[in-house]
This record gives sequence, C-alpha cells and structure tokens, in this order.
Amino acid sequence: MKPIFEGEVLETLLVQNGIVFAYIAEKTNDGKTVVAYRHINFESGRVTTVTKKIFQLSKFGPDYAALEPNIGHHLTTLCAEMPEGYRFLVETDGTAKVIDINEIKWTGTLLYKDEVPCAISYFNNCIWAVFKKYGVIVKFNINSFREELRIGGSRGENGFSLPRGIFIKDEDLYISNEGSMKIWKVNSKTYETQEYAEFEEPVYGYFSTANLELAVLKSGIYVL
Repeated sequence: MKPIFEGEVLETLLVQNGIVFAYIAEKTNDGKTVVAYRHINFESGRVTTVTKKIFQLSKFGPDYAALEPNIGHHLTTLCAEMPEGYRFLVETDGTAKVIDINEIKWTGTLLYKDEVPCAISYFNNCIWAVFKKYGVIVKFNINSFREELRIGGSRGENGFSLPRGIFIKDEDLYISNEGSMKIWKVNSKTYETQEYAEFEEPVYGYFSTANLELAVLKSGIYVL
C-alpha cells in the first residue's frame, strides 16, 4: 500500500479524477477540533488545500446554497445523489428526505431498530444503508421507502463487524469494517459474500477512481 495522506480523516468524497476529504488538522488545548479540507487530483498528481465551501459543493452538488436550509451539518448529514438532481439526506436523528432545489419530494425516517445509518449509497432505485451497531446492510426501496432486503447481522465468519462504509461498483457492494479490519465484497444480485481485503488497522472506507483503489484507514488514506 502507498500512503497518500496521513492523519485522521472524517469524510472522503469522490470527484472527477480524484477525491475531496475533510480531516482533523488540529486539536487545541481548550478541546476544540480544527477541521481542514484537501483535494487530490490523481490525473495531475496535484494536492491542494480547499475551502469548506468546496467540500460542501462536492458533497451536496452545485445547488448547495439553495439546499443548505434543509441540511443539518455538512459533516454529519449523510447524502446520496439520485437521478434528476435529487439528493437523499439522512440526519443524525434518523430524519430522512428526498430533496432538490425546488421541492422536498419525501420526508420520513431511515432507521434499523433504534439505529441511524453511518453511511448510505444510491443504486438501482434503492438506498443501501450501513448500520454499524447491528452489523447489517439494509436495502430500502426508494418508491415505497420500505425495507426490501437485509444482509448481515450474524456472528458467523462472514458477518460484518462494525461496518463503517459502503461503495458500489459494477453490481458489487464493498463494505468496510472497522471491527474486523476487512473489506467484504457482496454481489447485489446473488448476495454472495467474500472477503476482499484485510488490513492491520480499522478500515473506514473503500473507493475506486481514476483506475486506482483507495482505502481510508485509521491512520490515513492509502492506494492499494
């Protein structure tokens, strides 16, 4: 593995030919946390410091200013891009909504038992949500907003262990597990599960972009 950033990463977003991410730049003596943002372009190899606004635009889209009144916090609100410019948002209390610049299409809650998801992704007209405490991945139908499928939740060898992130590519789900320090690959059609990668520290996220595979670990971001 090749390290491309060393530090505590809070959130990583895919952008064209690269990533934008938020990280902890400093913890002050009075207990405050200073957050900073960077952009890495893998095509040019350029690494630049960017503003919070650039991070917000990368996460919520070019209409962020219009959507901002309906967003709790740019780091804690979960966001999944949907067709036709809509965004699926989930707040820290489980409140969920489908929204675009002109209207709120739907509001409700997205919970599994009493837990709020820690990560979401849109794929094939469904929202896939990761629930860390219960170790499950739940598929919600975006038309009925009801649970359609549940994967995991067992204590077996193939069970998820504190799942933290989800990335979907070519019909496959890549689930990053903080507890087992592994990435599991799940086929979205057959639901066959297999171990994809293992690390020596907790893994928080996996991404594929610009012909590269990236893992977000406790110590930073790495190219696999």
